Amino acid sequence: VFNNILCIGDSLTAGVFDYSENGGGFGIRSQYSYPSQLAKITGCNVTNWGISGATTQSWYENKISISRWQWYDCAIINLGANDIEKNGVTASSSKKYLQKIIDKLKEDNSNIKIFLMTVVPAYYNRDSEWYSTINQTRYELSRANENCYFVDLSKYSETGDEIYHYGHLTAMGYRKEAEEVVAYISKIIAENMKEFKWVQHIGTSHLGE
Repeated sequence: VFNNILCIGDSLTAGVFDYSENGGGFGIRSQYSYPSQLAKITGCNVTNWGISGATTQSWYENKISISRWQWYDCAIINLGANDIEKNGVTASSSKKYLQKIIDKLKEDNSNIKIFLMTVVPAYYNRDSEWYSTINQTRYELSRANENCYFVDLSKYSETGDEIYHYGHLTAMGYRKEAEEVVAYISKIIAENMKEFKWVQHIGTSHLGE
């Protein structure tokens, strides 16, 4: 149903792979990333703004001043895997900067639909208690902000461990992630049809009633 999708995230959005069997070295193959797979599946125009290693705060500080988001009708945010205590990130700080990103998206386009993803299981399983806290902040923001929706892949993903490698996905893993994102968002739309009635007018002066 969307035309232009913006994907915001870290290495799991950028399309990072491990180079070796023991997890040493990283490389980006954006053509295999989940946003690239998303474009193949949906036929939508998809922009990949994934920054490897980014926390929610550093992504905001790097991108927000150059961002122009008037032309997007959908944003998918997958930040939080690097928002860990050992990096000095608190859950409240992570939540605060994600809210700033949401605010900027809405400032540029008040009708954009925003989907907030949980940290994917490859990271989530490393420290389930900590990432449960991070994921809870995503749920809270989806409830607090109009046109924001919660995509809980940490709970509902069927992606197996064999397509993760030291935390990053394989090409097959990114494809599976994209398929799950499409299925989850399709379910959200199906269950909230009235809220998506005027998708065709996002980014225009015709807002509907």
